[in-house]
Parts: sequence; C-alpha cells; structure tokens
Amino acid sequence: MKDKDTEPRIKTLEDESPFKALPEIENAEDLAHHFSRMGQINQGSMGITPFTWGDVQSYCQQSGVPLSGWESEQIILMSREYAVMSQKSKQKTYPAPYADESKITSWREVLSKGIKDVFGKIT
Repeated sequence: MKDKDTEPRIKTLEDESPFKALPEIENAEDLAHHFSRMGQINQGSMGITPFTWGDVQSYCQQSGVPLSGWESEQIILMSREYAVMSQKSKQKTYPAPYADESKITSWREVLSKGIKDVFGKIT
C-alpha cells in the first residue's frame, strides 16, 4: 500500500475542497504553454531554482519561439513564484495561491467545527 505522505497533495483533497480549484487563464495561454514546456523551474544539486534570462534565451533559441522581453520576464516571474510556492506547499495545510480566501476560511471553520463535535463527545 502506498504511503499517503508520498502521494501528490492534490490526490489527498476532497473534490469540493477550495484548495483543489485551479484558476482560469485568460489571454495568457501561450505563456502558460511555454512555461510548462520549459519545466517551471530548474532542478540542481542544491535544490530548485527559478529560471534565469539565460534559460529563457536558450529556450527561445532551441525551440524557435521568439518571445518578447515582456513575455520572457513574465515566464521568469512565474518561475520565481512557482519555486517559492513549491517550498511553501510542503506544509499540507498551506492554501493554494489562487484559492478564494473566503471559501478557505469557511471550509476550515466547517472542518474545525466537525472535529470539535467529534472529539468533544469523546472527552
């Protein structure tokens, strides 16, 4: 049997969990595509690192995709945020950056009340 701690976090969430919803992407599908093709981050011997200008330039040269300076900068910024969230998300209760805070708060309150109801009867 698989150890639950080694499963991807998204598989451990309930379908209705606000932590599982992904944001809609409008007018940036091409950036998301290139970001995904590049691999989101670099993986080195010391851990993960965000993309550099050189990484984006290499991608453009090798793939033949002429990204503008603004598009390249957005991919670098996305990589930086991805690297930060990759570390923060190691805490299982850390919310997704795009999650609706009001839904998370109400979901946590419902969960907390349920736990108190169950364990309150035990003591």
